[in-house]
Amino acid sequence: METFLHLNRWLHIAAGFTGFFVAPVALLVRKGGAAHRLWGRVFFWAMLEPVMDWWPGKRLLPAGA
Repeated sequence: METFLHLNRWLHIAAGFTGFFVAPVALLVRKGGAAHRLWGRVFFWAMLEPVMDWWPGKRLLPAGA
């Protein structure tokens, strides 16, 4: 279980880091263009991943941790 939580933490960090640096790219390109849609999708999935891996990690940790 420790390995799962450790990998989960690093996946969470990597996805948040990706979203943090991809967001300005999506904002700087022409709205509605192919690049905007591409980087918007990358940002969306990068932000959805931390939410989706938060729940299992929360359920596995003891109360108050």
